[in-house]
Amino acid sequence: PTIPMSTRMFYLGNALLVTVVPLQLYTTLFGLSFEEFGSIFAVVTFGCALVVSLAYHNFQSSCNNKMLDSRSTSRTRKAVKSRLGDEGSKRKDALQEAQAAQEAITSWESTFLSLLLVNLAFLGGMFCMAFYILRSCSAEYNYIVSLSAAAAATVYLSQRS
Repeated sequence: PTIPMSTRMFYLGNALLVTVVPLQLYTTLFGLSFEEFGSIFAVVTFGCALVVSLAYHNFQSSCNNKMLDSRSTSRTRKAVKSRLGDEGSKRKDALQEAQAAQEAITSWESTFLSLLLVNLAFLGGMFCMAFYILRSCSAEYNYIVSLSAAAAATVYLSQRS
């Protein structure tokens, strides 16, 4: 299914916020300057933001489908039946309204769960790469590889969910 433009922009905005966080780390701890490495910062940050926004969408759609499957029949039917009793025509309309409301709520829940878990995976992977795996590399290579690898691992994990 196609992703609405508003959702794409929401994901991209959040991904840009998360991928900009390591800039503070690399400018203060590793001593990389914006004047000298600004173009590298821009390309890597924007590229990783695109990849992370794809991971948001992958995880959200998977999580949304799983949550809707588990919630679709049980809760709404019970809730409508308890509210309306056995009135047939009102019950069908109320069931459709309750299911639409539940789908909207589930979509928001899965979106924000996606943001939380993808951000944690990306930042955790980036910190592991930067401080443990690539600590002996030069700072600019550390930046490029740690962000790129963390973004790639995050999108890979989001496709497996």
